[in-house]
Amino acid sequence: MTDTEVILKARDAFSERDRAARRLQEIDGEIKELVKAYSLATKVWGFTALMLRQAVRARLGDAA
Repeated sequence: MTDTEVILKARDAFSERDRAARRLQEIDGEIKELVKAYSLATKVWGFTALMLRQAVRARLGDAA
């Protein structure tokens, strides 16, 4: 593989990684909003994403 081929493959890999990072930020924002909504619905303040994950598992099982 030539250096140019490596550069082109690296460009593609970095582009894919950047897309994935942006999508992860979007998902994290959605989870943050869901944590806030669940806190309001249950009137429990200081809820975290980990606590919401545990609540999901408690209700829906490990497959959730």
